[in-house]
Order: sequence, then structure tokens, then C-alpha cells
Amino acid sequence: MMDEETNSDDMIADTAVDMDAVESAAAHKKAEREAINAQIEAFLNSGGRINLIEPNVLSDPPQKPTSNYGSQPI
Repeated sequence: MMDEETNSDDMIADTAVDMDAVESAAAHKKAEREAINAQIEAFLNSGGRINLIEPNVLSDPPQKPTSNYGSQPI
């Protein structure tokens, strides 16, 4: 009977530790979001602009395939 109570207490303690880790991660993410938003606001306030890029625009246009056939000397 004592082992079952100990296992139950251990599980509750592990769950509490896991919840603390989740809350800590959430707080860290919130702080990062706030820092990024502050940087964006500073950029925009200093005259910067943000341009919207269409989803179908590629930064690297397609290249014509190259062939290495016959490039080695006999």
C-alpha cells in the first residue's frame, strides 16, 4: 500500500515539474514575441518599411539542367 502512495506522489511531483517547464517555456516565448514586436515597432518608427511578398514569388529562378555526360577524358 505504501508503494502505491509513493508512486502516486512521485507522479504528482513529476507532473508539477512538467507544468513548471511548460509555463517557463510559454513565458520565454511570450518574452521573445514582445522583444520582436518592440524591434519591429522601432524599425517602423525609424522610417523602415515592410514589403509584402506574394507567395508565388521565388527568390531563386529555375536553372536549366546541366549534363556532365562525356566531360571526363578517355
